Amino acid sequence: MSNTDRNNVKSLLTVPEKLLKEELNSNNYCDKIWILDLPYKICTLISQIDSNEVVVGFKDNNGIFKKKNVKKQLTQSVSSNHYVDDMCNLSELNEASVIACLKARYINANLIHTYSGLFCVFINPWTTSVSKIYTKDVKDFYKNEFKVEKILPPHIYYVAMSAYDGILSGNKNQSILITGESGAGKTENTKKIIEYIIEASDSSSSKCNKMQNDLINSGIVLEAFANAQTIHNCNSSRVGKFIKLDFDKNGKLNNAKINCYLLEKSRVVFQNPGDRNFHIFYQMLSDGADEKRKMSLGLKKLPNEYVFLSHGKIKNDANLNDKEDAQSTINALLMLNFTEENISQIFEVLSIILHMGEIKFGERKGLDISFVESMEYVKEVCRLSQIDSSKFVDALTQPTIKIGDKLIRKNQNLKKTLSSVLGLSKLIYDKLFNWVVDRCNELLLNNDSNNYSSSFIGVLDMAGFEIMNINSFEQFCINYTNERLQQFFNHFMFIKEQSEYLNERIEWNEINFGVDLQPSIDLIEAPMGLLTLLQEECVVPNGNDISMLEKLTKTLDGEIFQKARQSVKNNNNSHFTIKHYAGIVGYNIEGWVEKNRDTVDNNVLEIMGTSNHSLLKIFFKNISNTNNNTNKNSRTTTTVTLLYRESLRNLIEVLHSTNANFIRCIVPNYEKRAFLMNETLVLNQLRCNGVLEGIRICQRGYPNRMSFNDFIDRYKCLLIYNSKEIQNSLRRQVGSKNRDAAVILCNYIPIDKEGYQIGITKIFLKIGVVSELENLRKKYLFDCISNFQGICRWYIEQKIIKYKYNKWDAILTIQDNVKEYIYTNQWDWWKIFLKVKQIIPIKQNEKKIVDLINQNKQLEKELEEMKTLLLEVEKKMELLKREISILQKELETKDDTYSELKIEFTNSEKLLCFMEKRFDEQQSTLSKMQSILKQNEKLLGKLKQEKELLEKEICQIKESHHTEQTLRQNFEREYEEYYNKYEILEKKHSQLLENSKNYIECLHSMEAKLDEQKDLSQKQNNKIVDLQNTIVELNDNINKLDAVLNSERHLKRKIEDLKDDIEEELENLRDKLERSKGREETLKNQCSEKDRKIEKLENKIDQKSEYMEECINELKKMHKETQQEMKNQLDEYRRKCSKLEQDNRTLKIRVADDDDVNEKSIIEDTDSYSSYKSNSRLGSRQPSLQSISYQSSISNMTSSRYSTRSSLLRRRETEPDIFMTASMISNENLSTNGSLNRSPSFNSSRYTSNDMGKDKKIYNLEKQIQNLYQENQLTKRELEVYKTNLVDIDRRNSSLKNQINAMTIENNNLNNKIEKQENEILMYEERLKKYQKETNIWKQKYEEMVDESRKELLMHKKKSEEKLKEICFEYNKKLHSYSTNDRNKIKIQEELDETKALLDSTKAQLYEVKKHSKSQSILGDNWENKYRSCMIEIESLRDENASLKNKVRRQYKEIELLTQQNEIKEECAIFEKKVDSFQESVPS
Repeated sequence: MSNTDRNNVKSLLTVPEKLLKEELNSNNYCDKIWILDLPYKICTLISQIDSNEVVVGFKDNNGIFKKKNVKKQLTQSVSSNHYVDDMCNLSELNEASVIACLKARYINANLIHTYSGLFCVFINPWTTSVSKIYTKDVKDFYKNEFKVEKILPPHIYYVAMSAYDGILSGNKNQSILITGESGAGKTENTKKIIEYIIEASDSSSSKCNKMQNDLINSGIVLEAFANAQTIHNCNSSRVGKFIKLDFDKNGKLNNAKINCYLLEKSRVVFQNPGDRNFHIFYQMLSDGADEKRKMSLGLKKLPNEYVFLSHGKIKNDANLNDKEDAQSTINALLMLNFTEENISQIFEVLSIILHMGEIKFGERKGLDISFVESMEYVKEVCRLSQIDSSKFVDALTQPTIKIGDKLIRKNQNLKKTLSSVLGLSKLIYDKLFNWVVDRCNELLLNNDSNNYSSSFIGVLDMAGFEIMNINSFEQFCINYTNERLQQFFNHFMFIKEQSEYLNERIEWNEINFGVDLQPSIDLIEAPMGLLTLLQEECVVPNGNDISMLEKLTKTLDGEIFQKARQSVKNNNNSHFTIKHYAGIVGYNIEGWVEKNRDTVDNNVLEIMGTSNHSLLKIFFKNISNTNNNTNKNSRTTTTVTLLYRESLRNLIEVLHSTNANFIRCIVPNYEKRAFLMNETLVLNQLRCNGVLEGIRICQRGYPNRMSFNDFIDRYKCLLIYNSKEIQNSLRRQVGSKNRDAAVILCNYIPIDKEGYQIGITKIFLKIGVVSELENLRKKYLFDCISNFQGICRWYIEQKIIKYKYNKWDAILTIQDNVKEYIYTNQWDWWKIFLKVKQIIPIKQNEKKIVDLINQNKQLEKELEEMKTLLLEVEKKMELLKREISILQKELETKDDTYSELKIEFTNSEKLLCFMEKRFDEQQSTLSKMQSILKQNEKLLGKLKQEKELLEKEICQIKESHHTEQTLRQNFEREYEEYYNKYEILEKKHSQLLENSKNYIECLHSMEAKLDEQKDLSQKQNNKIVDLQNTIVELNDNINKLDAVLNSERHLKRKIEDLKDDIEEELENLRDKLERSKGREETLKNQCSEKDRKIEKLENKIDQKSEYMEECINELKKMHKETQQEMKNQLDEYRRKCSKLEQDNRTLKIRVADDDDVNEKSIIEDTDSYSSYKSNSRLGSRQPSLQSISYQSSISNMTSSRYSTRSSLLRRRETEPDIFMTASMISNENLSTNGSLNRSPSFNSSRYTSNDMGKDKKIYNLEKQIQNLYQENQLTKRELEVYKTNLVDIDRRNSSLKNQINAMTIENNNLNNKIEKQENEILMYEERLKKYQKETNIWKQKYEEMVDESRKELLMHKKKSEEKLKEICFEYNKKLHSYSTNDRNKIKIQEELDETKALLDSTKAQLYEVKKHSKSQSILGDNWENKYRSCMIEIESLRDENASLKNKVRRQYKEIELLTQQNEIKEECAIFEKKVDSFQESVPS
């Protein structure tokens, strides 16, 4: 790569300089502060009220500035830098600064990768414009620059390259852990990492190219089978993958393997709204598949019309093209050596699953009998799977139970049949997926034996921590794995931090961060933890979710596990909560037991085992063998959690053997908008992914680290000094930029001494120290720049003033010259002088002389300046020479320090090797311990067979004890003999000493040489005395050993007595157990009798309930019939009312017309009949009054037709009077008015008579309507009374049923408790046997060790005696030779030295003997401790036996509670009376 290309790539991966300059120039962070506000909000710090409260200012949504008092605990300080590559280098390491850093890099700089300690944080860009950072140039940049620089810009290629470099350089296995939420980009990153590693390995051979293509094709196939569309992601991976790439010694790709974890099988049969099933189903049904094949498979519908594909209710997505994906998957399968027959078989299995979902089942009312409604899809399933349809239907609806040797058919309800169908479809898909993965792994495995895989890189793609609205069993498994992975990360980070601190020689308190998560993991994995309780509940026959919840709350309730509080106001969907590292998560327990069992009925499995389909034969070939061995109704091999726990344990063991690298993927928003960040969403993901946990770990140590050069260059301006001499000396010392300079700088900087530590190559700073230093540095620079600006302004102003002064002087001189010129210009002599001036040459020479003199003066000045410069240069040269000498000395010191550092580096490497060896040894010991545990588990099964052998061994031990006593007596005799021999030797030794003294007296006459030899002989005598002292000490040691032997004898006697006592106690315990068993049998008989009574009562209640249901149904029918009759009557009355209203309207119109005519006739008659004014007026007005009253009556009738009864009564009282008065008036008119007045009166009387009849009819009809309305209300009230009575009866029925269910549950619990107590008693008996066996084994070991120690002591004594004899013999010889010849003295001295060496060796041997005796005493103490522990356990067994007695008493009390059935009978009698009374009231 050229420099320009390198710079272009760097510009893509780093922050632009413009943004960095803007951040450096801004000085706002000093007055800013973060406060909590969904999630954080930056505000200005106005003032501080006290140590706990702060005044903060901010602008609201309307732009109005507001003040607010905030607690200091809820605030966080602002970091001075936000564009860092590693978030651990932030000056303020907190949640708000982390989110601000990610937001600034993601939105402002468009960078999607950021380091966070050991993490590489990846933010999904939701756009393809970022593809330029995944080009070949970027790959080459990281591949080439990684060899030169170890710290490069953040990228997933850097993580992949560091893993590959770890294989090449360290030859250590590597792993890359990729976690994140759905839609965060995990699968895409795994693809890119694998592609990059394969390209970086330069595996250009044909095999490697084939393997690369196979990996890519297997990825396409696995995406089709294990990926699905969710709300947040159209290609979400629903399985965890661990892709293992094996490399040889040269770094070439050799093998590959794919391991899968936690496939989401439930998606096959059910999807949440907005989700789809796995891609392979839609690809099979798309246009990309062959139409003939689809028709042969019976696939004639659209995808949304199938039951298993229609739960999500989602339309086709534009981002997914099922047609193209189907073609690519088929091509990938063909490239992976899948034949056309294999592909057609896969599609057949998938279509079998779809047709199973289409089978419709029904259930007969009142009976738990299910049946198939239509056989269309059953025949399709049986045709494709090649099994018998009738047997298949019988297995689903009427499975067989084996009781003894007989097979009995059992009817099954609809729920169980549907669950068996769903379970079978999930099982088939799971087996199909595993078969495809195995085929891919077979192809990826390189069978060439010459290529030995020395190391591997594992890429783990796992779903991140999930906190949803409803968290079920799947979320618990995912969160449990993330908890274990987070503990692995904490442990890994702890080791890395510790190694760096040790290399830098920094003092710190060791904190194992993995322990922080241990309580929650222990709660899940402990022997009585959540997983074991779930396993136990799955094994229990009647185990369900409610009983499991009760067990969990009883055993695990505490700080980490708590039962969720539910009420009317707080009706959440969680039953219990667990405190994880990411927060408290509430879990819903519905379906946990069934999901963990994952059972399928054996009848269905047997029929699938009879299939002639080639794939189904492979899937169900081992079912028949397993079913013959077991008599259970369902497949009960192992539960989901047990299998997953073992696989997770293996995975974490593999990860512990690797050097881990971590990538955390984050979704910025759910709207899929590019470069837009939802801060609360990102904060939750950072918490769930463990990034904040890693930052928490960094906060405890020294997260900010700087090299000495960077630290000194940046902060040397903060030096505080009192004089210039100190300033110069400090600057010289700091200028070296080594460790001493950093120490001096830290001493002269205003910094807290507890906030930093200085290592060998770096300085380590705590949180907040960098921000303090940056504040001081910015203040210093601000002061310097402000002072510099002031000086510059002063200088400019001085220059301006000087210029003005010069200008003023120049103006004055010009004015003087002008005045002089004006004056001289008119002077004649001046004119003559100007004319003569050119003629005189002397003046010119004078000018030249003056110029030369001036030049000479200037040169002299320059000479003087040069002399002064020379002197200054000479002084500077001397200073420089001194500085050079100082620098040379410093270089020498640096060389020394460099050599020391080299030595320390080698030592540290040795330490690392030693630590690795220790780690390997510990792993080997762990594996050995595991193997020993497995062996012990095997030995537990053989305890019954070894019981007889142990009794025989006890007899042999007694015989060996007798033999040991005889040996002890023989040993004492031998000891007395040796002691007598020792006294004889001492006498001989004293004689020899006397002879030596005689010889010394004879040698006094010798010369001066002999005197020296005398001194030597005295020294030899002193040595002999030392030998005697050693012999005395040996005798003392022998006496001590005898005392030890005596104590061991006493211990043996005590142990035998204790053994007899234990045997007696065991016999007593056995008698008690037999008694308790008899009592338990009586209790069981009583419980069985109670169960029979309860069954009888249940039958009676069922009969009564059926009878009451029939009565209720009859009442309902009667009520419906009455309702229909009332409705018909109401309809008829409404029709009549409508007709009457129409008649009333027509009458009103006619009456109005008649009134108009009458008024006109009255006006005409007033003129002719003036004599009868009073009478005529009365007579003419009376009909009008009658008409008006009639109109008002009609209007009142129409308005009050549906009024109350009181208004009707009033109308009854008033209307007849009105009609009577009207008739009287009309008769008088007829008699008085004559012929002219007849026509109006006649008309009015005619209309009134008709209206009277109609009004009466209307009145009668209204009266009938009112009566009917009252009768309707009465019937409604009676119906409400009947309903309330029925509700009360239903309530009583339900309460009785609940009571009976509670009694049955209590009875079952009592039976379970009795069974548990029996199991516990058996466990205690087995423990007693085990402890007896261990005591016998320890006795044998102790006796063998005593025998060996005795033998070794005897051997050592014999050897020491022989050596003493040899030494005495040689000493006599040497004395004889010394008396005869002087030359032998030198030899005697050499031999004396040899004797000294021999004595030293004997002393060492004696010391070893002492050690051996001490070890034997320690063994004895251990044996005693074990014996005491056995006694303590026996006492605990006694206590447990007493507690068992108490439990049995409690059971008696609980059985007495069953006597409350009489009350139930009484309630049943009362209920029967009420029913009889109700029946009597029904016909009436």
